[in-house]
Amino acid sequence: MFSTGPVVAVGFAYSEAAGQWATLTKLSRNALIGVVVLAYAAYYTRSETEGRLSVRTLWEEFPRFVLGFLALAIVGSLGVFSSAHRAAIDTAYNWLFLLAFVGLGTEIQLHQLRNTGIRPIVVVFVSLAIGSMLSLALLMMVF
Repeated sequence: MFSTGPVVAVGFAYSEAAGQWATLTKLSRNALIGVVVLAYAAYYTRSETEGRLSVRTLWEEFPRFVLGFLALAIVGSLGVFSSAHRAAIDTAYNWLFLLAFVGLGTEIQLHQLRNTGIRPIVVVFVSLAIGSMLSLALLMMVF
């Protein structure tokens, strides 16, 4: 499951302890997204610049939406937004999420997707397998 809500719901449906562990595991994975983004940016920047990695090239390749996400998370955690603000942000979020997926769908070109090869699929499956195995190992150690 990719979304936090269903993971937490399934965990709590099983038991209170499972729900708490599911929440902790999923939120930990979410928190580490930034680290993964930096690692990928460094890797691809290094490969595109023939092994030379500088702060400038890393900044140019860095997905800046991550900074906006962090800024909004900090502001939201400080309790700045009223319930009306949160409702407006939620509505904007839903529309922007929809727009993003429409944009992704209209941007897909099957011939380019076929030419990409199997490597991205393998990376996704390996990362999911590693995350699942680490979660399972942690749960087996605790229970």
